[in-house]
Amino acid sequence: MISQDTINSLRVQPSQLEIIQNRAVQYKKTTDKYQSRLDQVLMAVDRLKQLTESRGLQFYSKGVQRNSGRSKKSTKYNIQCRIGTGELVPTITFRDSLNGESSTFIDFGIYRLVCSNGLHLSTGEFEFENKKHLGTWELNDARILEIFEIACKSLDQTVKKYEGKQSPDHIAIAKVKLLRNMAERAVITESQAKAAINYPIYMYDSRAGLFGLINTIQESLTTKRNKQKKLTEANMELNRKLIPEIEQALLEVYQLAA
Repeated sequence: MISQDTINSLRVQPSQLEIIQNRAVQYKKTTDKYQSRLDQVLMAVDRLKQLTESRGLQFYSKGVQRNSGRSKKSTKYNIQCRIGTGELVPTITFRDSLNGESSTFIDFGIYRLVCSNGLHLSTGEFEFENKKHLGTWELNDARILEIFEIACKSLDQTVKKYEGKQSPDHIAIAKVKLLRNMAERAVITESQAKAAINYPIYMYDSRAGLFGLINTIQESLTTKRNKQKKLTEANMELNRKLIPEIEQALLEVYQLAA
């Protein structure tokens, strides 16, 4: 006889997209004038995929993902796209909602294959106009090309910025000093700093100079011990501002401009 647990496990689970679509209906907050941009965002991702592949590069995306699994009513979502293959590849992340909770954003960042995380560049966040989602909206081919080029340029600039630079101290010592500085400036809490200090430094970061130092701090603050990203809105916001805050800590602790 098949157990109920087995039956439940065989049932088709709703997709991330279906979950937020159901929430948008169940917890409707907007008037009839509100226009969801989901179809346009998905169309933009498809055009971005076509552009990437036309240049002989691989394109990867997991599609619509909920921003947080904890909030029962939120319809905020993101779609992360990766361009190319290799240890470091540029990322383009679309952020929006189905229920008027968010404007439409694009984040530019880096995906590092070896540790499955992403460094977000604060200079690469763009907020579209029309916060209330009124009227028509779409990204044309010229804008898609611009987004593609910004993403690739952001990766090149970041690699060049940290390339060949060494950690100002032993990586473990520098990590502690920088985390404590960030806690003193209230960028992170004392408990966040303590947990991050205890998070292991992996071999790929210990050998990567200044980039490895910055990456291990970012990973220790935004990743669980099983190497999975913390899927909360607060964590995503922290991740987007970490690079400039770490660089500020480098200036204050070591008088080092990254």
